[in-house]
Amino acid sequence: MEVKKYRSFEKWRIATLIGVHVLFIAHFVHWKIRGRTLAPLEFNEVMYTIHQGIVTAGFILMALVMVATLIFGRFFCSWGCHILALQDSCGWLMDKLRIRRQPIRSRTLMWIPMVVMFYLFIWPQILGLFHGIEGPQLEVVQAGSSRWSSFSTDNFWRNLPPPGVAIFTFFICGFAIVYLLGSRGFCFQACPYGALFSIADQLAPGRIVLAKDCNQCGLCTKACSSDILVHKELAMYGMVTNPRCLKDLDCIAACPEEAVQYGFRKPPLFRKGHPMGSYSGRYSFSLKEDLLMLVLFVFSVFIFRGLYDAVPFLLAVGLAVCTAYLSVLSWRFVRSKSMQLRGIMLKDIGHVRTGGMVFSVSMVVLFILILHSGIVQWHVERQSRVHGTSGH
Repeated sequence: MEVKKYRSFEKWRIATLIGVHVLFIAHFVHWKIRGRTLAPLEFNEVMYTIHQGIVTAGFILMALVMVATLIFGRFFCSWGCHILALQDSCGWLMDKLRIRRQPIRSRTLMWIPMVVMFYLFIWPQILGLFHGIEGPQLEVVQAGSSRWSSFSTDNFWRNLPPPGVAIFTFFICGFAIVYLLGSRGFCFQACPYGALFSIADQLAPGRIVLAKDCNQCGLCTKACSSDILVHKELAMYGMVTNPRCLKDLDCIAACPEEAVQYGFRKPPLFRKGHPMGSYSGRYSFSLKEDLLMLVLFVFSVFIFRGLYDAVPFLLAVGLAVCTAYLSVLSWRFVRSKSMQLRGIMLKDIGHVRTGGMVFSVSMVVLFILILHSGIVQWHVERQSRVHGTSGH
């Protein structure tokens, strides 16, 4: 009974995510055939609304998703996001290949999506107010002019990276981050749009709730791919308050007593004493390690962003998160007598194993490449200053 219910929810969500990709392909084909099509329904297009006042299709989509999230909770991420589909697919493949993965819990990395969101959406407005610059007036721009168009375009790929960069982005945000940071690692350690939705989710009455008596079997927590102690939150608050909850409904399907349901309650933001995503001491790193990762993350973003005029900002954020985490792992490897990574023994009572040798060589090569990238960026920035421009 339990397995059948679980699979039914999972199949509906898979079908929805496949539908998203089918629509993308149809959108692309329509552009190739007609030469003009609907502007990309991409959240990054919101930047043109913020900075230039151009109302875009991506902005309309973001507004609709935000309104829906304010009412029903954070459904879009698990039922409509292609990046989450990529991460879940990579996680499923890793499970089939018996490649271990586990979530990391960091005091600092968990705030990166909020910081990135602030930098992208709020900081430009603050700078404008500080310098006395009036915000742009909202307008709709027709296709065919030299300006960025609102709802139709002759260039479907106008705001998307080249295919090679896109494939590399999928590898980093899919396989690499899922392996290193755990299931949905990009969502919780890097994505600024997820940060916006997590804020809206705290205002939403739509919640995962406890509908009747619970025997605390923990199956809901085991089924959760977002690293939430579902059974604990249900017992303490009668609902899941954690903003990481993506409403994939796996916890509901996993409950043998049908005690876990979706319903409407008073939003967490208006209730006192709720954890709002706290790990309650379940951190994976010491405070010093967390602070070190934060510093390394900041430096790495400056190194990767715009590297060779090819690395977009969010890819730079993903690379920086991975770099910060791998740097701390390397430091642990040097200092520890014994260490393992995802079930692979790297070091055993002071003796470096085969896995440790591979890890060591890989990290040396990685850090040399990062150092080289930093030197390249330094020279680019220096030349930009000479010519009166900025590389960033």
